[in-house]
Amino acid sequence: MDAMRDVIKAADALLVVTAEYNHSAPPALLGMLDAFGGSNFAGKPSGIVTYSPGPWGGSRASIAIQPVLHELGALPVSKMVGLPDAAGMFNEDGTPKDPAHRMLKQLPG
Repeated sequence: MDAMRDVIKAADALLVVTAEYNHSAPPALLGMLDAFGGSNFAGKPSGIVTYSPGPWGGSRASIAIQPVLHELGALPVSKMVGLPDAAGMFNEDGTPKDPAHRMLKQLPG
């Protein structure tokens, strides 16, 4: 826990990448965020990238995470990235099957 706290505290920004779990954020992710005080997140810009097997790309998880980041003092950017059918978009090693896929245009170059 101390090592994770140190990583969060030392970060210049945060990028939360997660799957959607029962139309929300995974409980383990929320528990991890809650385990560390807001002073570790305060004033850090944060982004959210979600994915799911369904057509909405994890957008409900993104909507659930954003107020948690606000409460912890992080500064979530308003643009959220959602990737539907992640298994169909990426190879097992994480590389895109089709680098020109329209949904990948959400990600910064």
